Amino acid sequence: TLNTQGMFRTKSVKETDVNKELDFEPIASFTK
Repeated sequence: TLNTQGMFRTKSVKETDVNKELDFEPIASFTK
C-alpha cells in the first residue's frame, strides 16, 4: 500500500510539473 501511495503521489507531482512546463500545450496532444 505504501509503495502504491508513493507512486500515485509521484505521478501527481510529475503531472503538475508537466502542466506547468507545457501549460500552453494541450493534454490530448501530450498523451497522443
